[in-house]
Amino acid sequence: MKIKSLSLGGACLAIGLALGLTQPAAPAAASTLDATVQVNLAFSGLPDLGSGWVYEGWVIDDGSPVSTGRFTVDASGMPSQTTFTAPVSDASKVSAFVLTIEPEPDADPGPSHVHILAGSFVGPNASLTAMHPAALGDDFSTAAGTYILAAPSAGEGGDYRNGIWWLDPNGPSPTLTLPALPMGWTYEGWVVGPDGPVSTGRFTMVSGPDSDGPGAAAGPSMAPPFPGQDFVSPARDLTSGYAAVISIEPEPDNSSAPFVFKPLVDMSIDDVGEKMPQDMTASTASFPTGTATLNVTATSGLKPLFLRLDFSGLDDLGPGWVYEGWVIDNGTPVSTGRFTVDASGMPSARRFMAMVSDPANVGPFVLTIEPDPDTDAGPSHVHILAGDFSGHTAPLSASHPAALGNDFSTAAGSYILAAPSAGDGGDYRNGIWWLDPNGPSPTLNLPALPMGWTYEGWVVGPDGPVSTGRFTMVSGADSDGAGAAAGPNMTPPFPGQDFVDPARDLTSGYAAVISIEPEPDNSPGPFTFKPLIDPMIEDVGEKVQQSMTASTASFPTGTAQILTPWYIIAGAHVQGYNGSMWRSILEANNFGSTQVQLDVDLLKGGRDNSAFSSQSFLLDPGVSTRMDDVFHSVFGYTGSGALRVMAPSDMVKVGSETYNDAASGAFGENVHVMSMDDAIGYGQEAMLIQLSSSSDMMTGRRTNLGFQNATGETIQVMAELFMGDGTDLGTMSFWLKPFEQMQVNNIFGQVTPQNVDVGYAKVWTTTQNAWFFTYASVVRNRGGAPLFVTP
Repeated sequence: MKIKSLSLGGACLAIGLALGLTQPAAPAAASTLDATVQVNLAFSGLPDLGSGWVYEGWVIDDGSPVSTGRFTVDASGMPSQTTFTAPVSDASKVSAFVLTIEPEPDADPGPSHVHILAGSFVGPNASLTAMHPAALGDDFSTAAGTYILAAPSAGEGGDYRNGIWWLDPNGPSPTLTLPALPMGWTYEGWVVGPDGPVSTGRFTMVSGPDSDGPGAAAGPSMAPPFPGQDFVSPARDLTSGYAAVISIEPEPDNSSAPFVFKPLVDMSIDDVGEKMPQDMTASTASFPTGTATLNVTATSGLKPLFLRLDFSGLDDLGPGWVYEGWVIDNGTPVSTGRFTVDASGMPSARRFMAMVSDPANVGPFVLTIEPDPDTDAGPSHVHILAGDFSGHTAPLSASHPAALGNDFSTAAGSYILAAPSAGDGGDYRNGIWWLDPNGPSPTLNLPALPMGWTYEGWVVGPDGPVSTGRFTMVSGADSDGAGAAAGPNMTPPFPGQDFVDPARDLTSGYAAVISIEPEPDNSPGPFTFKPLIDPMIEDVGEKVQQSMTASTASFPTGTAQILTPWYIIAGAHVQGYNGSMWRSILEANNFGSTQVQLDVDLLKGGRDNSAFSSQSFLLDPGVSTRMDDVFHSVFGYTGSGALRVMAPSDMVKVGSETYNDAASGAFGENVHVMSMDDAIGYGQEAMLIQLSSSSDMMTGRRTNLGFQNATGETIQVMAELFMGDGTDLGTMSFWLKPFEQMQVNNIFGQVTPQNVDVGYAKVWTTTQNAWFFTYASVVRNRGGAPLFVTP
């Protein structure tokens, strides 16, 4: 599914470790990068589009269209919503607003070609008009035209008042002066009278016939090649209270009335005589207008979305091809990653991550087939499965509108054995054709396929599958006609193939198959979609129909689950300072009504955790599970780090404790469990208090400062340390590798030799789209009792 482009002023807008000390520095200020724009809209004259159509707004963000959301307008012109928000990469580069008309539902996340209003931002404001280059692109101030009354199709003796034509009969020549329209729009003529509006046909050229020629009510004689229409049978007197209108209509359009754009109007068709010109008046005062006002707020950018994918029936694509998942984020497809499937149907990966504006509001999941390597960063046209999220889960099927769009329950077909290319005396068993010879006529009942797919016929026998050709139409020759093994004689224009030279007896153990194939396709066998099958071609005689069976049970299916992550950002199975023995406990409860799968990930301290160890557990409804000394008992790990617990449900509660299992008795701290709502993002600042540092072994404490990178990229984190009286002790910089957990022990001792009885820290990131957690563990020197501090 390639995103459609949005044309703006003739341009194509394509649908976009060392630990070190630093000098004291102020926290990073919020930037206009990675911002959310609020768009306030006001309109005058927008029509109610009726069922099946909606308006959608778009801001142009550094050349790329970003949806601001959809709305409708009621019969009084009142929009269903006027305030919208959209995430943009750089609010300072939001250049224009465009209003389009979109189908509802709409499988395409990009803007349609029907741009009704647009405007460029001057400061925070944009005046929206049809004349903007991203809309109709003209103010229609030069529009002009005349028409005549004549009914040429009635022949001699016809009543001239039964027809209207936009032409000068002396030429004949055109009389309409109208600018060329952009893609998505066309002109249409109308007569509007006591019985309502009646179309006289659509046109884009003022010279040449319109879409329906002289019309369904025309007489038998010829009519001129210009826009217009005759109303002969039944007769309609256009001088009896009718108006003449030229409108601008969206394409497609399901309305039986003129659209709101009516650049030329004559309110009364007068009886001035046959072929006498009557003037039309330019009329743009009723064209809709509007305003768009921007408010910009800083945001921390994109957030990580975690997905678990499960599939049944996916094929091994072989070398050169991979599967790729996509989620639709505010109208834009975002890759969730690529994977392959082996011969047993096992995917190379099941867990994926993507950065999106809001994990709770992503749109459909779509699975595509992509070349590998692939120079195109966007999704291909080959959409194999798709599904809408309901809660955390999206059931994936080929019938979703963003995939094949059909369940093929009505697929049916039959074939005959015949070898017409062999001529008289040929063996009919050497050919298969999907046709009824009595017509000849097609016998396949198959839905139209979306871009990226085609049908292919096959015979599958002892020597493997052999293609009989590809086709998109059930009537008409397929891609290779009669095939390379055909004889010299003519063959019918239908899907099928002859196997004459060398001869192949199709009744000797062959099956007949119709498959749905990706385009392009480098496989010599049928793809996994096989909507019609006859497992045995029988010798029932020449040109006798043999039925095929609808077969969709083997179509691949799947589920995409959005996983909610919980982070235990500090834990260990390790011997610590002064003989301490640190251990961690993990507990989880499923308070939902269905069983859930918990994935527990080990994020080892001080390293890149792009690859990580993970263990899965099934948790029944109403059940708690406790994992004592989880780092060692579950993962066999000695060291410190963090845990990430994932589940496709909000009905899970997670808790953790880290304790010192000392010989004198165990004591510990409740380690706060963090969700992404607790993470610190770019442009935000966290404050940690209750910190202190002293070397006194009886009354002193030491502060350990920790971080957990919640993204799959390397990020920079800054920590500014203060005395309780506000004295700035310095700023430290830390680089965190993907998903790295880092703890810096005795943090104050690295910036000052003084005791810090009362201290605090400010923490932030300088990396756009970064998200991280922070904490402090304040430990008593005597005995090692800890205090766990979070922002």
